[in-house]
Amino acid sequence: MPRKRLNWQYNEERQEFTTPAGVVRLRDVAAILADYAQCRIDLVGAWTGWRIRGSRLIPPHGSARGPAITPHNAAAFNRWVNSEPLMPRQPERQRAHLRLVHSR
Repeated sequence: MPRKRLNWQYNEERQEFTTPAGVVRLRDVAAILADYAQCRIDLVGAWTGWRIRGSRLIPPHGSARGPAITPHNAAAFNRWVNSEPLMPRQPERQRAHLRLVHSR
């Protein structure tokens, strides 16, 4: 079955596509492709605020020069977690009872 032809129109002067869903600028398409090629991604959903820049996972309100999770330190952290022995659970301590003392 042949594919249905898309009803897209390209405006050379304005450099934008008119599609059934709306207008898409050529500049926006180029920016999205450049972001994916350079791995510049802003996450959404449960990860809103986290960003990927190259091989770095940057937390919300962090900067590109600040702390980030890289494949190297994520692997090192994973090895450290797996090498640590599990601590035996300590019995809960009895809470100390506080008493109000009046001074005269």
